[in-house]
Amino acid sequence: MAVPAPAPAAAAAPATATATMHDSRERARCPGGASPGRPGRGDCGKGPNSDPGEHAHDTGGAAAHTPGQRPDAHAAPRGLPLGRIVLRVPGTPQPGGSKRAFVPKGWTRAVITDANPRAVDWKRTVQAFAMEAMAGKRLADGPLDVRMVFYMARPKGHFGTRGLRASAPRFPQGKPDVLKLGRSTEDALTGIVWVDDARIVRERLEKVYSMDGKTGALIEVQEVT
Repeated sequence: MAVPAPAPAAAAAPATATATMHDSRERARCPGGASPGRPGRGDCGKGPNSDPGEHAHDTGGAAAHTPGQRPDAHAAPRGLPLGRIVLRVPGTPQPGGSKRAFVPKGWTRAVITDANPRAVDWKRTVQAFAMEAMAGKRLADGPLDVRMVFYMARPKGHFGTRGLRASAPRFPQGKPDVLKLGRSTEDALTGIVWVDDARIVRERLEKVYSMDGKTGALIEVQEVT
């Protein structure tokens, strides 16, 4: 009797179907359509065939900073400590006048102006010399000892044909107020020498007549330890 031929074996499932099912499961596990060996979020980009260093993030050193993005407030400060700096600023010291705020027509924010327009030039001069002295240094963010000496010009009436009159006062007792001179100069140094003028724990302000006719200011800033 003839032996019946064996039944043909079931055809193997196509490899593409298996791969498709596997890929579908991985897409469900990996948001954004990532699969092992492909870039993705979290651990999805770490497949058995992926390069371990291909998608690794370097966590050592300083964090990357995108231009325009606010730096991390807890990041280590850069630059050398302030220590002590001395500024000799030429020009005519100007007091900080009263501030006035108004909103121009069509604007949504206020504009603040100084009652003394000449203070603007004085502040710019102070800032220019401060930036030069602070090159390579970081903003002071600790207690500070500050001394400011303002050298003022004597009025012509203090001089006679033989030079300075004996009756001429030794110190400038009139305006501008030495406190207002200090105020405008502090404002100019904020953000360049120190983070905030509230860091000043000791301050000496002096207003004297210039001996050689050259006006300006001597500014000393010392970190207190």
